[in-house]
Amino acid sequence: MKKPENRALSRFAACWLLLAGLVMSAHFCYVAVRSVAEGRPGEMLWITHIFTLTGGLGALFKSRRMVAFSLTALFLNHAFWTADALTYFATGRFPFGFAAYIKGQSPGVWIQSANHLFDLPLLIPSAYFLGGVPRRSWISSGAISTALVVFCYLFTAPAENVNCVFAAWPGMDRLYPAFLLSFSGVRHVAVVIAVTVFFNQLPVNLVLSLLFSAIGRKKAKDRPRPRR
Repeated sequence: MKKPENRALSRFAACWLLLAGLVMSAHFCYVAVRSVAEGRPGEMLWITHIFTLTGGLGALFKSRRMVAFSLTALFLNHAFWTADALTYFATGRFPFGFAAYIKGQSPGVWIQSANHLFDLPLLIPSAYFLGGVPRRSWISSGAISTALVVFCYLFTAPAENVNCVFAAWPGMDRLYPAFLLSFSGVRHVAVVIAVTVFFNQLPVNLVLSLLFSAIGRKKAKDRPRPRR
């Protein structure tokens, strides 16, 4: 029989997962409707939006795997974006440039970009409640990201530059060696995939896996042992 505090935690976890799932799924629906209404359906295919959806569905269906690979895919991008936006609100400048596009935009753009602010606060506790982040989550996030990048290169307009398949995102170009910035076409797509999967999601997954494993070990160590 569960102790009262464990039952309370279970109820809290279930409520949190429901909230996280509804918020993230609803946000993707907003993005999808707005993108189609404005005649730019490719906008919903940004990696940040697709993994907001998979993270929301993972929370709703209590899927550790979906929450884990969504968190892996979003963590670094959203962390930099949030730092960029919060610094702008505090100082009036964007240190990285990732969020600079929101300056002077309509409320619709701000709402569409809001997932950068709330995804991590929702997904990190969700991953904790579902048992952490498996070490191979980057394989799923990488496969989905690769498919999205290739699809966007083949079927979206260069002017939209969805998932940076035609040019590096402002701010991100500072992270690239100069010679890579001259790449175009298929070579540029290959760079985007390599950076996204092997220099972003793979190391992030390793760090998150180690972190959640350490938390799990500490939790198990602190748990009172039953009396004999």
